[in-house]
Amino acid sequence: MRNFRRPKGVFFPNVVRWLRNVRRSNPLSSSRAEATQQRALFRLSADLAETLDQGEIYARLVKGLHDTLGYTFVCVFTVNRANQHRELAASAGYANPKSILPPGEGLSEAPLLDGKLHYTPDVTQTPQYSYGAVGSEVDVPITVRGAISGVLVAENHKPNGFVQDDFDALEAAANIAGLALEKAQLIREEMKRVDQLEALRETTREILGELELDQLLHSILERASSLLRADAGELGLVEEDQIRIVVSHNFKLQTGRLLKVGEGLMGTVAISGEAMLVQDYQQWPQRLPQYTEIHSSLCAPLKVGGKVIGCFTTARLNPDEPFEEADLDLLRLFAQQAVVALENARLFEQAQQEIEARREAQQQLSQSREYYKALFMNNPQAVVVTDVEGNITSWNPAAEALFGYSFADVDGRNLDLFLAADESLYAEAIRFTERLIEEGRVHETVKRTRKDGSFVDVEVLSLPIYVQEEITGIIAIYHDLTEIKNAERTMREQNRKMGRELQLAGEIQQGFMRSNLPEVPGWDVSATLRPANETSGDFYSIRPLPDGKIAILIADVVDKGVGAALTMAFTWTLFRVTPLRVGASPALVFNEVNQRLIKETQS
Repeated sequence: MRNFRRPKGVFFPNVVRWLRNVRRSNPLSSSRAEATQQRALFRLSADLAETLDQGEIYARLVKGLHDTLGYTFVCVFTVNRANQHRELAASAGYANPKSILPPGEGLSEAPLLDGKLHYTPDVTQTPQYSYGAVGSEVDVPITVRGAISGVLVAENHKPNGFVQDDFDALEAAANIAGLALEKAQLIREEMKRVDQLEALRETTREILGELELDQLLHSILERASSLLRADAGELGLVEEDQIRIVVSHNFKLQTGRLLKVGEGLMGTVAISGEAMLVQDYQQWPQRLPQYTEIHSSLCAPLKVGGKVIGCFTTARLNPDEPFEEADLDLLRLFAQQAVVALENARLFEQAQQEIEARREAQQQLSQSREYYKALFMNNPQAVVVTDVEGNITSWNPAAEALFGYSFADVDGRNLDLFLAADESLYAEAIRFTERLIEEGRVHETVKRTRKDGSFVDVEVLSLPIYVQEEITGIIAIYHDLTEIKNAERTMREQNRKMGRELQLAGEIQQGFMRSNLPEVPGWDVSATLRPANETSGDFYSIRPLPDGKIAILIADVVDKGVGAALTMAFTWTLFRVTPLRVGASPALVFNEVNQRLIKETQS
């Protein structure tokens, strides 16, 4: 307990007013005895005002009444609200005072029931008196903030041992004690509140510094439980019409389970959006059966923009220490700060995700840049990039090899001014640029100028570069056609030579056929062969036989061209020589020729 300095003007005016009322009601108050009594009560009042401890107040009360005001037997009983027993708080003059009086025993119970002073002139006439002695007793209730918290007992060993002045003095002492207790209670509560606010401030500072969301949820519940001296607690987040328990503190139940909105204390608060106190949870109609150990519970919503995003509860398991309204007020304050911390953590988490996404995007962009840079630099085709004005911004090694210019030679220069240096080529390049803007693509075979002034045949593909639907540049890909052009010229020359040879072969073939015509008396023999190509596989043969007959053969070798012509010549020769050996029978001739063809050829 802190050291306490009595504030001026807080406690004494109440006593002074009471004493003034006493003097007005009693004409004998000016007597010396009464003045002595009033001075003693003033001293008692000052003495009680110097302490904030309830036990010390009671001890000083009975000591003052015993030592200063001369009452032989004095004690104070307080009330245990749980069982209604009166428990001895302080005593003076008793050898062995009873420490506990159950209901129905002792005379001090009467003031607790009706809140009035009770005087028993002869205790032996009252069956409730249990000490077994004789004499008289005065019992005065001690009231603190409108509620009876105890009873002041004064006894005299003689019957009828008290008079009106005693009643006035004892009532005054009880009132002084009540005021002292009330003042001490208020100051303790204020000090407690100051301590709680300081703890709240420190707790708030700590949770506001926590930016990791999962850890923050644990911290909120643990800090709230510590702040409110709670035994256990839970925190849940609202998911549509359910609440998922994400954090649990000193409960045996598993996290991750779901509660319906409107179910239990947390579900009730999720609907109302207001903090709630349940002092006796087991008697609460909406209690959940799984929470058998809870006695008293608090629940506060976590609201963002008027919307409940979650709730957290704290619980006390001891029935003798229920939560009070002041605890609920403190929980409301903490919940407000917890929401701020949650929003900070959510924003931080979102920012971290955005930063990570941006970092990944930048990394991917960097990788893409490296990839496309490598693709650009290692492309076997000449690749040139210009801005919208046609000024070169990129020029790969293949372009340097093709045109003879290094990038330093062309950087920032207009592409067409040196690659289309000829007047006709420049005009053509301008037309291509106009087509590119209109059609979005140009694919042509053109000539371009090298650094040494020579021309090179290239196939060019030009495409516009768009950024956010706006043309920011042009990419041109040049394919060197020099080898292709040389190959085409070589092929044309070879085709020309081959055509001449085939033509000559055809002429030889035609002459070969014409020498095949015999002189037949009485006949004019002639033949015409018109091949589809320069040479063919068609042939004919007319030959007189020894028996005076004429053998006429018309044949066609499958396929055309040189191969068919060679096969034709071989077959024609076979037909020319075979009949001399086998006779003039067509079957024998064809059989012999067929066997020779199979033997001498592979196709």
